[in-house]
Amino acid sequence: MTDLLAALAALLDQVDPMPRDLALRATQALRARHDEHAATLWHDSTRHGARTLRFAGLDLHLDPTRGGFALTGLVTTGTHAVLHHPGRTRTVPVVDGWFHVDPVPRGPVKAVVDDVATPWFIA
Repeated sequence: MTDLLAALAALLDQVDPMPRDLALRATQALRARHDEHAATLWHDSTRHGARTLRFAGLDLHLDPTRGGFALTGLVTTGTHAVLHHPGRTRTVPVVDGWFHVDPVPRGPVKAVVDDVATPWFIA
């Protein structure tokens, strides 16, 4: 039986090989997940289409725009903010505690400032 499974595994590797960078991407994702501290959500409100999310040490405000949202953030510490959404990561500077990202597409979003990360949320 193990010979049959080994032959099947070899065939699958030939027909549909694992992407070369898959192991690297998985390692980076795990490292990022362990290097970040999850921010605790304190408040989530929506008013007139705009959304405000308050986390420990991080406030986010999303204003609807034609292509998605404009995000403005206020942080207590940090030099740069990284916004993650499927297929794209954007890094912006934090100036006097504020940062701005525009446009932010509709869908899953995660914000990271230094080593503090929000959970994924839907913009």
